Amino acid sequence: MHTNKPKIIIIITVIIIGLILTVITAGLFKQKTGDFKADSKVTTIVFAHYEIQDSASFGNKTDAIKELIKKFEKIHPDIKVKEEILPNQSDIQHQYYVINLEGNTPNIDVLSMDVIWIKEFAKAGWILDLDKYINKKDFQDFITPLYGSITYNNKIYAEPWVLTSGALFYRKDLLEKYGFKSPQTFEELVNQSLYILKKENNPDLYGYLWQGNEQEGMVCNVLEYLYSLNGAILNADKVVIDSPQNKKALTFLQSLFKSGVSPDTVKTSNLIVNRRLFLQGHGIFMRDWSTSYKQITGKDSPLYGKAGMANIPHFEGYQSAPVLGGHQLGINKSSRHPKESYEFIKFITSPESQKFLAMNSLFLPSRHSVYKDEKLVKTYPFLKTYYEEIIPTIKSRPLDPYYVMFSSALQSEFSAIIVGRQSIDKSLKIAKDQIEFIIDSSKEKNSRILTKSSNHDKKEKKEKTE
Repeated sequence: MHTNKPKIIIIITVIIIGLILTVITAGLFKQKTGDFKADSKVTTIVFAHYEIQDSASFGNKTDAIKELIKKFEKIHPDIKVKEEILPNQSDIQHQYYVINLEGNTPNIDVLSMDVIWIKEFAKAGWILDLDKYINKKDFQDFITPLYGSITYNNKIYAEPWVLTSGALFYRKDLLEKYGFKSPQTFEELVNQSLYILKKENNPDLYGYLWQGNEQEGMVCNVLEYLYSLNGAILNADKVVIDSPQNKKALTFLQSLFKSGVSPDTVKTSNLIVNRRLFLQGHGIFMRDWSTSYKQITGKDSPLYGKAGMANIPHFEGYQSAPVLGGHQLGINKSSRHPKESYEFIKFITSPESQKFLAMNSLFLPSRHSVYKDEKLVKTYPFLKTYYEEIIPTIKSRPLDPYYVMFSSALQSEFSAIIVGRQSIDKSLKIAKDQIEFIIDSSKEKNSRILTKSSNHDKKEKKEKTE
């Protein structure tokens, strides 16, 4: 068979040229689409947080945080947010974070942190300094009492998100029945409780419910007694837990059981038990967190129209001092996506997001501007009172990287006082010794680190000179 070689050669040449052009074009296209894909590639960030109760918990349809995540993903189609839901117990959350962060896990990006952990995590080098991301002008909108808890060595390590503080809930119907207003002082609370208990003559009714079991929540309760008498745990680096003010406040605490104002069940009760008792109508007064307002006074509450919220009482001649609580948002230092993580933090802490959460969850805003939103305040009038009267009196727990260790000592010794296992003097001495040991040990450790660093610098300088 005759073959036309020149024709075949031409065809082959055309095919080869076509392939070359295809490769070149494909290369150029790949580069462009590669750039495009790099911009549009979906990045998944993991948001670890405890489950904030929302409207869905009360029979409504809004799942507030999930709704916000959807909004964020719509604005940022290149970022997907995966939730890591943690248990509500603060101690378990802390343990989860410590285990993961100490192991340098990159599998958490955004962390919802209790206000007492931020300095600890910052000192350990587990979370990022956010200064380079933060808009300083916008940051001024956040509530001032939160600043101390989110900074370490003059750098910001978290952005305020959920604000809460101690609050007093009371049976408005019972107080009105006997001509009382919500008590301003602890002395008034005691007198009103004893009077109403006597008049009601109901063995299932208790005067004052508060958290006495051996947990961090109990420490917060006790600190409010101490702070309301100008007591303290630390004065700078000096441990002053055994002060006369603290002893007086703790003596009053013990008197609540002796007088019958607080039942013995309080000695081992937690927040959930107390709240359940109060909602069932078994308490006149109860110490809880301000974020429980809707749950206790809202339309779905069995006490709707019968309960109110006020500031934590104080001792005669002093001022209220509700303890600061809440969770703030930071970024895992081992995160592979810090920029995207901050975009999410910026979105979910924005005034618009905080207003949405305040409307649809048990969330209280951490921004000044949100408390001034007319629609929000009209819907929830208590926010105006909370902002103007309670927030200015909020006081932090000791702001120290080692506070979690302090708390362990406080839980044990305060519990011993509450249940009557030890005298106030003995318990406070033990607590003081333990806290001083923690502080001294931390100073010694820091000194060793500084010495080691200094010796290393001297060695490097010597080697360079030689």
